[in-house]
Amino acid sequence: MLPPPSSSAPAAADFSKGSVKSRLTRQAAELWGYGEADLDGFDPLVNLLLEACAVEFEKIGQELHNTQFRLIERLATLLNPDVVDAPHPAHAVAQARAREAVVVLPDDAQFVFA
Repeated sequence: MLPPPSSSAPAAADFSKGSVKSRLTRQAAELWGYGEADLDGFDPLVNLLLEACAVEFEKIGQELHNTQFRLIERLATLLNPDVVDAPHPAHAVAQARAREAVVVLPDDAQFVFA
């Protein structure tokens, strides 16, 4: 008998055609009472059907991954609007009129717009 399938769901990157077909073949062998040595002894039509299913499941897995990526991007856009992450200028040009004829400003003087 084959070892029991793990209870955890397969990883998202595990939707390749080969791994899906392998899991389908092992599950079918377990359901039909075949041993691990008999996995290659399936009817060619069964192998063809399992491979066709694996190709379709691979496409579905890729679509799930793409959809998840789009959802995360959309949520990030909604939670972090452009106003928050827009660039802010670090320098500006300021013009001021002095009250005295000569004014000496220290290096750390700051102009504040009020």
